[in-house]
Amino acid sequence: MQLKRALSAVLPTVAGVLALTTTATAAPAPDTGFAAARTSCDFDYRAGNSLGSYSAALKVTNTGSTSFHHWQVEFDLSPGATIGTLSGGTFVGFRGHIRVLGPEWLSPLAPGGSANFTFSGPNTASTGVTVSGVTLNGVPCTA
Repeated sequence: MQLKRALSAVLPTVAGVLALTTTATAAPAPDTGFAAARTSCDFDYRAGNSLGSYSAALKVTNTGSTSFHHWQVEFDLSPGATIGTLSGGTFVGFRGHIRVLGPEWLSPLAPGGSANFTFSGPNTASTGVTVSGVTLNGVPCTA
């Protein structure tokens, strides 16, 4: 009986000591003096649609803290739309998935910098032309 009482008194203390000695805490990350580089972007898309054709402007802005060298923008053009004329970069593809290579004179695309594209062409769909899945060097952009 005395052993049972002694164990009842000692076990909670031992359990508390074990809990204190086995709890892992992460050491704080060393301060390097540099903020982590952040890559992000946003886009603004505007289109004018008329019967059978459209004209559009796409502006992509580097909202991160890192410059993009040899940058490219990719997006998906809505079904039925085809790019006939364009400016602001070298377009790869004229319907569906579009890739635009940045011109040499606009490299790098610095933080806060924007790339502007205009394009137009026929639209066989009964709805207006839209873009989706806009990325800057693979980084998804927000509208």
